[in-house]
Amino acid sequence: MNTIANKYRYPSRILITGIGKSGSTALFYSILKALPDCTIQLFEPDNTKKTLPANTPPPALVKSFIPYSENFSFFEKKILLVRDPRDNLISLLLYKPYNIIGKFFPGEKEKAFSLIDAFIDQVKKKENGYTGISVRSLAKMLDISPEKRMALVSVYFDNHPDCFVFRYEDYIDGKMDDLQNYLGLKLESGAEIPSNFERLARSKKYGNWRNWFTPEDIDFYRQMMKSYLDKFGYADEWELAPHPEMDPDIGSRYISKIVQEGTELRTKRKID
Repeated sequence: MNTIANKYRYPSRILITGIGKSGSTALFYSILKALPDCTIQLFEPDNTKKTLPANTPPPALVKSFIPYSENFSFFEKKILLVRDPRDNLISLLLYKPYNIIGKFFPGEKEKAFSLIDAFIDQVKKKENGYTGISVRSLAKMLDISPEKRMALVSVYFDNHPDCFVFRYEDYIDGKMDDLQNYLGLKLESGAEIPSNFERLARSKKYGNWRNWFTPEDIDFYRQMMKSYLDKFGYADEWELAPHPEMDPDIGSRYISKIVQEGTELRTKRKID
C-alpha cells in the first residue's frame, strides 16, 4: 500500500475565509496546486455575488471573505485564516489607496488623489524618521477601523467551531503539518500566484508593526486588540523596535506603484 497516497486524499470541499490582507490569496494557490485539474474553484465571489449549490460535487475550493463566506458554510473543510492584527493593520493601510483608486465616484478624482498624496507624504515623513506620526493618525486618514475587522473574525470563529484556524505567520514559516493533516493534502508554502495579483504580495514577513507603531498607538490599540490576540494565540507583548527601520520599497514606493496600477486599470475601464 502506498502510505503517502493513503495519507493525502482529495478532500471534499474547502473554504478559505477571513479578512483582507491576511495571505488568503497565497494560501488559495498553495491548496489549488495540490488539487486535481477538475477542481471547482471560486475566487473572491464577494463582489459578483456568485455562489455554489449545496450539491456541488467535490473537489471544490473557494476563497471568500467574511461575512460573504457564510454562503459556503455547508463545505466540509473551512479554514479561518488569521493574522496578527497589528501587522494586518499596517498591511491594510498600505493597500487601501489602491482600493480608493478603484472605488471613487466620477467627479471625485481630485479629492481621491489629494487624500492619497497627503497619505503618502505622511508615510514618507515617518520613513525618514519623524516620530510624531502614529499609525492611529494614518488609519483615521483612510477611515480604517481594525476593531470592526477583528470582530468579523471573532464572530465567525464563535459561530463555526468546526473551522480550522490557520495563522498567516505559520504559512510564512512553512509550518504546514497541521493544515495538511486537516485537509489530507500535501501542501507547499510560497505558491506562485498569477501576475495580476502580484500587487498583493508586499513584504512576505511579519512583525513589521514594531517599526510602525508608536507609544501612542500602544496606548490606543492594546486594550482594543487584547481579546483577539488572546483568542488566536498571539502574545500580548508590545515591544517596539529600538531603532525603527522602514523600507520605502514596502512602504511609500509600494503605495505609489499600486496606485499607478489602479489608475491604469481604471483608465482601461473608462469609468472616470
